[in-house]
Formats: sequence, C-alpha cells, structure tokens
Amino acid sequence: MNSFKDLEKLTEQETPHLPLGIKSNVQGQIAGMRTMGEIVEVYLSKFFSIVSAVFGGEIDEERNSHLITLLLPVKPEELEQSTFLQNLTTVFSLSKSPTLLVAIAVKDGTEISLKMTAKDAAKLKASTNKGLLSNLNLELK
Repeated sequence: MNSFKDLEKLTEQETPHLPLGIKSNVQGQIAGMRTMGEIVEVYLSKFFSIVSAVFGGEIDEERNSHLITLLLPVKPEELEQSTFLQNLTTVFSLSKSPTLLVAIAVKDGTEISLKMTAKDAAKLKASTNKGLLSNLNLELK
C-alpha cells in the first residue's frame, strides 16, 4: 500500500475546490484598486491644491519637486558644484537653480541627483534638449 497516494486522496477530500476564475477576479480587482489609488494620488491632490490657491492659499513648490539623476564624465573631486549648477540653470533657462543632493563616483564618472521644480525637470527631460545635454557631456539616467 502506498501511503503517499492515501495522503493525496485524504488531502483532496479535506480541501474544498474553489470555483474557477477567483484568482483572475481578485487580480483584476487589485489592479483596479491600484489604478484608482494612482488617480487619486495624482489628480485629487492637484485638485485640492488648486482649490486652496483659489481661496487664497499658497501652492507649495517644494512639494511639486522632482528628482533628476545625471551622469557626468568627471570624477567627484573634479566637480565644481556651484559652477555646474549655475551653468545648468543658464543653459536650460531653469526658473530656479537645482539643489544637488548626492554625488556618487561610478565607473564612468560621477552620478549626481538633483532636486528641482516640476517645470524645470520637464525642460531638462524634453526631447528638444537632448542635444544640449550631450553638448554638456551629460547623460540623463
């Protein structure tokens, strides 16, 4: 007598069979909830900030900031931060000078993380500015 076959039969008898499609239904519901959460996070917060601005509140620019990572072909000790940030602001016509958060040495040079306003980040990421990035020997990560 094979005890493994008996154990399998006993397990089948004790475990109720679930109707087909439950897994796909749950996954669909989770995906829907995730999408709704993202919509609420992006648009509802913007709506409340606009309503606040209409009634005399101030829009917090720091809250609408973005993190940009660039690769520079220089070593971290060769990077003159103030000059680099000033050049970046001038070349891309940024509204405000970005804040340098981190400069990390990597194999090809220095990877820097910059904090800047959403409008300035959009300018930097714009496809029309890819040539300016390459002229400055910068690579957007």
